[in-house]
Parts: sequence; C-alpha cells; structure tokens
Amino acid sequence: MLKKILLDGQSEGQEPERTQPTLAAVQQLQCCLNTFWSLDVSPKEYAYLRGAILFNPDIPGLRACLYIESLQQEAQRALQEVLQPLHPEEQGRFARILLMSSTLKSIPPALITDLFFRPIIGNADIMELIAEMLYEITGRQLAAAARMAC
Repeated sequence: MLKKILLDGQSEGQEPERTQPTLAAVQQLQCCLNTFWSLDVSPKEYAYLRGAILFNPDIPGLRACLYIESLQQEAQRALQEVLQPLHPEEQGRFARILLMSSTLKSIPPALITDLFFRPIIGNADIMELIAEMLYEITGRQLAAAARMAC
C-alpha cells in the first residue's frame, strides 16, 4: 500500500485526468458542515450518530441486512437516550440530527477523496487502499489468534 502511494505518478502508463471538485460541490459540503456545526453535536451524540450512519442496511448486495439494520436501530435508540438528558428542552433535536445526517448522502464520495485524501494518496484508488488495510489488519488478527491457540 505504501509503495502505491509513494510511487504514484512514476508509472509509465498515462493516468486518466481527474476532474477537479467544482465550486458548487465544495459549497454544498460547506453548507452541510455549517449546519452540523450549528447543531453543536456533543462527542457522545456524534459517536451514536456515527453508528447510525455507518450501520446502513440499504447497501446493494449487503449480506446480513437484518443484523446491520438492528445495529442501526440500536445506535439510533442510544442517540435518542443520550439526547434526552443533554437537551431536555429540545424535543425535535433527534429528528433534526437525523435529517441533517441524511444530507451527507448528497455529498459525492469522490469529492471527499479529492479534497482530503488526494494530496496524500495521489492517484491511488482509496477503496483499494482501504480494502488492503482491512485485509492486512484482519490477517494480523487471524495470525495472532492462531499463535495464541498453539
């Protein structure tokens, strides 16, 4: 993985030209972030919101959809339980936070990659890098478990 990042741009083949993020897309991201910042989400709220967003059962081809959906519901329930004592005067806060989080779907993943990761990873495919890291970590855990079993 490190080799792909460090040697980027030194390959003999021509890389396809990437389009630069548009001003409209960047402004859309800024608007989304400003809205989140205006909610002043606490670290606890953010942790449960992150779980509610990441455990998304609506991904095509996903296995164990019911299990993922139950994790999402659990994260949403936990978020609601955290909100009650933190913001008892704001009855609609849970709905507002979930509505704001749905705006994240309108932000293209390529925009996030281009703005925040492209300067670091170059033209390497971020999905490929993430998969490689995941398999590397999983492989290490399996190797460690095998050593402990012996």
